[in-house]
Amino acid sequence: MSGSRIYFRLSIAIFTISVGISLFSQLGSNVLWNDEAYTAEFAKRCLEFGYPIADDGKNLLYQGPVAEGEPLLVNQRYNANVELGWLNYYVLVPFVAISQNCDTIYWKSFWARFPNALIGFGALISLMLLGLKCFSSYKRKTVFILLFLLVYSCSFTTILHLRDLRYYALQIFLIAIFLNNLLTLWNNWEKKKSTLKVNIWLVILFQLMFHNLFPSFFVAIGTVVFLLLYSKWRLGVSNNLLIKRVGVLLISVLLVVPFLFFYKVIGVWNEVNETSFSKNFISMISYLLKYEMLLFWFLSLIWFARSTENRMSVIVVITNVFILFYVGLICFSPIPELFTRYYLPVVVLMNFSLVLCVLCFAFSHIRFKRVYSVGFLVLILISLFITFKEKNILDKNYRTTKARHILNCWKGLFVSYKGPVDHLVTFIEEKGMKDFNIATNYAEATWMYYFKAKVLIGFKKIRFEEDLKFQADLVCFRKMWTEVPTRYFYYFLEKGRYRTVKFPVLDYYVNNIPQIDAVPHHLYRSYEEHDETKQAAIQVLN
Repeated sequence: MSGSRIYFRLSIAIFTISVGISLFSQLGSNVLWNDEAYTAEFAKRCLEFGYPIADDGKNLLYQGPVAEGEPLLVNQRYNANVELGWLNYYVLVPFVAISQNCDTIYWKSFWARFPNALIGFGALISLMLLGLKCFSSYKRKTVFILLFLLVYSCSFTTILHLRDLRYYALQIFLIAIFLNNLLTLWNNWEKKKSTLKVNIWLVILFQLMFHNLFPSFFVAIGTVVFLLLYSKWRLGVSNNLLIKRVGVLLISVLLVVPFLFFYKVIGVWNEVNETSFSKNFISMISYLLKYEMLLFWFLSLIWFARSTENRMSVIVVITNVFILFYVGLICFSPIPELFTRYYLPVVVLMNFSLVLCVLCFAFSHIRFKRVYSVGFLVLILISLFITFKEKNILDKNYRTTKARHILNCWKGLFVSYKGPVDHLVTFIEEKGMKDFNIATNYAEATWMYYFKAKVLIGFKKIRFEEDLKFQADLVCFRKMWTEVPTRYFYYFLEKGRYRTVKFPVLDYYVNNIPQIDAVPHHLYRSYEEHDETKQAAIQVLN
């Protein structure tokens, strides 16, 4: 066996182990935060009722927009929650079934998060395999794998989100498979082979993408339209043949039309009319500039444009077209507040494109004129300055550099973190309580998922008057969430005798969260709190 092949296999092993560590370590060390528990609870309802019903007879689970006291994203005819596509819930069902038979909070959390971590692992492996198709020699493949691993290791955004129990990992996985299929489709067009099998896969992928998260579907359709037009320019495809190839798109769109109404996609888009292109665009670019490799990506595109390595040009082009379409869709979407998770595919694909473009240029042996070289050097120095410049977001105590974020992210994979909800849930578990009533103003799904509790008040206060008729066994007012007035909870406290149990930890907004550019932001370590007014607390009915 040649030395280059040995190094290639060794690089695959290093990549696999490193990605595995980043995604699977400490999965059960802390309880599910609000959005994770929300996902897990709907997966549990799919297991019990066959689909994610909004009201299971005990609790109405909903955290979307509300109009005139009624949830907009509940299909009343079927009592179905349609805030998101349902695919991710069904993927989680077998693992949630396992978690329900576990006796400890640790294993309930581990098995709930495991499938998403596994899918995230598959997504990165799929992107790696896609990149390998661009290179012929083992030496170049080895360089690609190691550089891709380096860039991934520096993207704490990707690591933190792929570990999260939400739709993100499945979304990235489907996009990676989609891009692999587009490359196969292009190769078949070039060689004038049959594309029937690829077209069938594309129709299936379109449906899966739609039923996981709608934006991916629309961006994928746009990318295929671009590829069709690109094939006419590059391959000289006739108009008749082009029209025949549009059939895949028509079938895919027709199949989702009924679900556009079922999921209320069009109706809610018109109802929540808060689109702000400039605000969303500036927010996204600012984040990518400060915390990701936007400048390097921009440089790499210039390098790619001057390279002679045409072998990888198609995959680079369709990847970046997907990125641009996704950016456009997100910026024009009616999103009141833009979170990093909404454009995670942009982050992942931008890093993937960066690696391909850099290697594409490096293997082309092209030399720039001195003026270009100096300009590129200046941009690289600016990028490095941004990497090590101290950042300051809304939290004045959360000043750190991008380099420190990277270090803390990897250190956090080996440290057990305990947030406020960890202490609260552990306390309830030790008391052996289940099927109780709890009045709280945030993270209601956590109590439903772990203890099958009935939650009173909740974040949206949709059934406030009805909830006041019940006696709360526990009262847990989360101090940093002020949307629900404290007087609502005094009503319960006045109806019985309660004792207060406090925990020496800051009652932070969330147990933890993957985002780092806003408040609440991700915490890499546990924070003790000695000021009793700021400590996590719960009132227990005597």
